[in-house]
Amino acid sequence: MSIRDVLRREGQTSAQELPDVLELMTVLGNVAGRAVQDAEFKGVWLEAPFQEYVRKELRRSARIAAELEEHPAAAGGLTDLSLRGIAVELKSVKKRIRQMDDYQAYVEQATSYAVAKGKRVALLCILDCSEKDSAPWLADAGIAILKSAAPASVSVVTLVIPGNITRPSQLSP
Repeated sequence: MSIRDVLRREGQTSAQELPDVLELMTVLGNVAGRAVQDAEFKGVWLEAPFQEYVRKELRRSARIAAELEEHPAAAGGLTDLSLRGIAVELKSVKKRIRQMDDYQAYVEQATSYAVAKGKRVALLCILDCSEKDSAPWLADAGIAILKSAAPASVSVVTLVIPGNITRPSQLSP
């Protein structure tokens, strides 16, 4: 709800786009929750299998289903996924990043796709496959709205999904 409120307050998305952004985030949030609860992403995942997994999950949503596009062209590149012009950029990383601002390096790519489609919001979904030596983040710590550099001023709703989670019993000496 806080993401919805920020996007509304800052005027970053239209009334037609906001339900799509929230639907995408609902599905991706469910994936993140299952990743923590069930350790669904064991080991290191490459980006292609992660994209296939996310695509299947998004297509299961009745509000998304067949309208999800895979690899639509934008800004001279190919977006991973898109729903009615809203880009969903997917990344799989092996290096553990400890705070959301450290993901800023991926924001400009998502921003370029949004700008090319005439949008002021994009989604960035990152699978953290780093080796874990501690418990994963709290669920709400892995969600943020990161901003692109001026002049684009695009809001990139960013979600980090913890993968390669170590079993709790293995964290004790």
